[in-house]
Amino acid sequence: MAKGISKPIRELLIATDKVRKGNWDVHVSYDPSSDLKKLSIGFNEMTKALKLAHNQLEQKNKEMLM
Repeated sequence: MAKGISKPIRELLIATDKVRKGNWDVHVSYDPSSDLKKLSIGFNEMTKALKLAHNQLEQKNKEMLM
């Protein structure tokens, strides 16, 4: 059981570090029967929302500089 949980947690930690470094295109995979399914789905939704917000902010900044 520990092995089945440790790999997905490790993947989430690695993905979190990538997002922290500015990579907004991170997506974690998950096993549909996993206990961590909801956490992985939430992480993917969060990174999608962060990417959208970041892109919108960049676009507004460009318009203001023009």
